[in-house]
Amino acid sequence: MSIRTRVPALMAAAGVSFFGWGGPAVTPVDGKEYDFVIVGSGSAGSVLASRLSEDPNVSVLLLEAGKDNNHFDVHHMSRVAQLQNTAFDWAFRSQPEKSTNGRVHYLPRGKALGGSSSINGAVYVRCPPEDYNEWAQKWGCKGWDYKTLLPYFMKSERLQDESGNPVKLPAHGNDGPLAVTYFTLEQAEKQLSPWIGHIYRSFVNAGIDKATDDYHSGDFRGVAVTQHNVDRGIRADSFTTWIKKTGAIDRKNLTVVPCSQATKIVIDGKTATGVQLRQGETSDELRKAKDQVVKAKKEVILSAGAYGSPWLLLLSGIGPASQLQSVGIRPIVDLPAVGKNLKDHLYVSVPFATNQQIFSVYRPGLDMIQASFDGLVRGRGFTAYLPYQVIVHTDSGVDPKKLKPDLQIYGMPLFIAGPANSFADVKKASNVNPIDPTGKYPYAYTMMPTLLNPKSAGSVTLKSSDPIEYPIVEHRFLEHPDDVEVLIRGMQLCRKAAATEPLKGLTTEEILDQDLLKTAGASDSREYMEKFVRSKAVTVYHPTSTCRMGPDSDRNSVVDLSLKVKGVKNLRVVDASVFPDIVMGNTNAPVYAVAERAADIIKEEHGLAK
Repeated sequence: MSIRTRVPALMAAAGVSFFGWGGPAVTPVDGKEYDFVIVGSGSAGSVLASRLSEDPNVSVLLLEAGKDNNHFDVHHMSRVAQLQNTAFDWAFRSQPEKSTNGRVHYLPRGKALGGSSSINGAVYVRCPPEDYNEWAQKWGCKGWDYKTLLPYFMKSERLQDESGNPVKLPAHGNDGPLAVTYFTLEQAEKQLSPWIGHIYRSFVNAGIDKATDDYHSGDFRGVAVTQHNVDRGIRADSFTTWIKKTGAIDRKNLTVVPCSQATKIVIDGKTATGVQLRQGETSDELRKAKDQVVKAKKEVILSAGAYGSPWLLLLSGIGPASQLQSVGIRPIVDLPAVGKNLKDHLYVSVPFATNQQIFSVYRPGLDMIQASFDGLVRGRGFTAYLPYQVIVHTDSGVDPKKLKPDLQIYGMPLFIAGPANSFADVKKASNVNPIDPTGKYPYAYTMMPTLLNPKSAGSVTLKSSDPIEYPIVEHRFLEHPDDVEVLIRGMQLCRKAAATEPLKGLTTEEILDQDLLKTAGASDSREYMEKFVRSKAVTVYHPTSTCRMGPDSDRNSVVDLSLKVKGVKNLRVVDASVFPDIVMGNTNAPVYAVAERAADIIKEEHGLAK
C-alpha cells in the first residue's frame, strides 16, 4: 500500500471518507420486509450478510446498534486504546467480583460496523483442534469438529506477508477475504523489533515449550510469532473485509443500517417474524426514538455477541421463566440456559526492566517518531500492530487430565503497566493500580500469562424490562481455585524465561508491586503471587457460551446443532455465545469459521445458491 493510497486513511482522522466510501445511512425500516434480518454486524453478522446476499434472489437486512467504523482510530492499531469507553464501545461493566477483591471489571464490546473486530487487538488464533473435537465428542455437537471447520477457516483466510504478498503454508488459505499477516522469526526481528527474538529464544531456551513456525499448520503448542488481522498497516475488521472489500455493500439485495438497536424479537405464537428496534446513537436518543418493526420472511439471526444475544433473547421472553417474570416479562419459551455458562479469559501483566534501548512510551525520541511514521504512513513496522508479538501456548500442569494447552503467554517489547502508556485508562477502568506509578522504569518489556481454560462461570441477566438499560453481567472471575493456580504458574514461567539467556543478560529486575510487597512478603511467595493475581487480573475480552449449542437432549443449551433457538421457529444465534465451551485462545477467528459454516447451513436449508 503506497503513501498515496494511505492518505485517505490519515484524512479519516478529520472525518473524511476512508477508502473513498462514506458509509451507510441511518434510514427508517419500519414496516419493511426482508428475507433475513441479521442483528449485529460484528465478526459473525458481517460474514452472514455477505454470504447470504450472494444469492441475488434473497433480501438481507444487516442491523447495527453502533455507527460507521470509518475512523482513523479504528483502522490503525496503534490507536486501539483510544477506542475504549467511546461511542465505538458498549463499555459494559461487571458486577463487583468477589474473588478479584470486589473489583468492577470493564468489559468492552464493539459498538460499530464490524462490532468487536473493529476495536479488538486483531490477533489471529484459530485455537487447538482439540477444542472443536471436544465440541463434537464431549458436548454432542456433531458436525462442529475440527475436520469439518478447517475448510471454513481456510475459506475465509488470505495469508500474506507484511507487504501483502501471498504466503504458502499448510492448512492456510490464500483466496479468502480476511487478511492474516504472517512473520517468520527473522522477519519479525528485522521488521518489528529485535526484542521479539530475545523473548522468543528465552522461552524456548528455558524449556517452556518448543519453537514453532506456525501454530496453525501443526501442533498448536509452542513458542511462535503472532499472526495478525492487519492488512498492510490497516485493521482487517469483519465489515471492511466481508462487506466493503468484497463489494457486497453494492448489492441491491443487501441493506445495511447503523445506529439501529434491536430492542425485541417479534414473535407470533412461537415463530419469530421480525425485529423491533429504535434508531439513535446515544441512550437519550434511543429513549426518545419511536419503536420500529421490520419483518423477516425467512429468519431472524442474532449476532449480537455473548452479552448482546442473551440480552435480546431475555427481553423477548426467551429464557428462565422465573427470572423473566421477576422483571415483568411474559415468558414465551422457558430456556433456563439463556445467559448462563458465561466464560472469559483473564491475564496479568508481568513486566521486567532493562537498561537496553527498547520501544518506550516514556522516552518519545527519534525511535518512537520513526516507528509512528512507519506505522501510520507506510503501514509497516512495530506500531502497525499491537505489541503482542510473541505468543506461547503451553500447559500449566494444574489439571493433568487436560489434553489441551491451558495457558497462553504474550511476550511484548513494550511496558504496559505504567501511567504514561495508552493502556492505563483501560486498567483504571477495571480498578487496577499501575505497578509503576512514578515512571521509574523507562525501558521494560512485558509478559502476559493468560488463563485459557477457566473453570469459573458467570451469567448475563436482566436488571429490568427496559431495553435500553444494560443487563447485569456477573463473570465470577477466579472463583475456582484452579483458575488462580494457572495464572500463578504462568507468572512463574515468565520469571523462568526472564532468567534465561538472552533475556537474562538484558534484564535488570522484575518490576514488582511495592505496595503489595509490604503486605504479602517476598515476591516469590505464594501469598504475593495469589494477591497479585486477584488484584491485577483483567479480562482479555473473550466472553463466550451464553447461548450454548447442544443436542436436543441437552437442557443446558440454547441452540441446536444448526444454531436454531430451541422452541422458536425462524430464529437463530450465530456468534461466540453459541460456543459449547470457551476455546483455548482468541475467539475472533473461531467466530469467523462458525459464521462461515452457519451461512452454508442456512443456504442449504433454504435452497439458496452457494
